[in-house]
Amino acid sequence: MKKIIFIFVLFSITITNSQNKVKLRVVYNTKLGPSENYSSQNEKTFALQMKKYIEDVEYKLEISGKTSIFQTIKKMPLGNQFSNPIQKTKDKTVFYVDSIVFIEEINAFDEYYLIIENSNQINWILTNEIKIIHGYKCYKASYTKSGTNPVNVVAWYAPKLPYQFGPNGYNGLPGLILKVIQNEKFIYLVSSINWDEDIFVIKPTTGIKITREDFNNKVKQALNKMQSYNKN
Repeated sequence: MKKIIFIFVLFSITITNSQNKVKLRVVYNTKLGPSENYSSQNEKTFALQMKKYIEDVEYKLEISGKTSIFQTIKKMPLGNQFSNPIQKTKDKTVFYVDSIVFIEEINAFDEYYLIIENSNQINWILTNEIKIIHGYKCYKASYTKSGTNPVNVVAWYAPKLPYQFGPNGYNGLPGLILKVIQNEKFIYLVSSINWDEDIFVIKPTTGIKITREDFNNKVKQALNKMQSYNKN
């Protein structure tokens, strides 16, 4: 009996250690939702203009044990970034997640900023709805991201890949997130999954620490200033 218990404990430790040492790289492409999901003609026109550029952008999620980092690897062509300042900032934003903290490193206003929060704060609503994505059975989860402009988020996660990470800082589900849909307009979709022993995740530490509320206020002030300048 003692021998059986010893073998079971050894097996459990081996499984835990293998999960802690996992080295995984996931690549995502972005897509735009159907044009009917855009509320105004200006939105539709802009989306059509940017469609081929946005859908050419690539992001990578690198996982090392219980840590992950998400960032852009193939950016939008420079000439088009200037016509889309949101994408320009997004291309320089890094998301770090571990079991304790969530860090968003943002390059904006000629400075680096760090928004540091607790991880696993998303109150996902889980469902039994199933979809096959990249050969994996995925389950649907959703939540509404609060803020000045709330975002309805739908995520599809794969329990067979037991890593609680995903694109754009989304985390906390019982499986790797392979697809995210924001407001039915913007989509992250997995394009490749590879195990790689050379992955090392480094926590961002350089930048001005700021709350999300204060950073959002800086963005509002900059937009108001830009609008006033354009009127003049």
